[in-house]
Amino acid sequence: MKRGLDIIIAAAAIWIAGFIVAPFIADSIIADILYRFYGAVCHQFASRSISIHDHSLAVCARCSGIYVGFLAGMIAVRLSPDLRSIHWRPVTLLAVSVIPMVIHVAGEMTGIVESSLLLRVITGGWFGAGIAFLLHRSLTTAIDSLISNIKKRYELTT
Repeated sequence: MKRGLDIIIAAAAIWIAGFIVAPFIADSIIADILYRFYGAVCHQFASRSISIHDHSLAVCARCSGIYVGFLAGMIAVRLSPDLRSIHWRPVTLLAVSVIPMVIHVAGEMTGIVESSLLLRVITGGWFGAGIAFLLHRSLTTAIDSLISNIKKRYELTT
């Protein structure tokens, strides 16, 4: 199970590195590819994005929070046997994870809450961590099964 978690953590870190590096290499072909790639999963509105060197990250603040929160949640699960052993109630965990973000979005849309990058990052991060706690067992089981199947195929051919 830990091997699967390590792979998920590495993949999440690479994903995050991709959207963070884009503003540092702005005005390059690689940056253009990164912005287009992440544009498939995020609206990338500059007004809702964190900027570095006058260039936005390749995803908005809320998506940044979701991805970083997911990574932090996976690291917490990896480091804590107690978190790995908890059997979360999926509906409860999903509700606890998404409700702060929904309240924030509804508050912004109605004008009750002022738009804030920090709140977007925090509510996104909370959601991302919740998703990590919700999915870690399924994802690691799938990855470990895939690795096991690849090993079996390799052993049959050698």
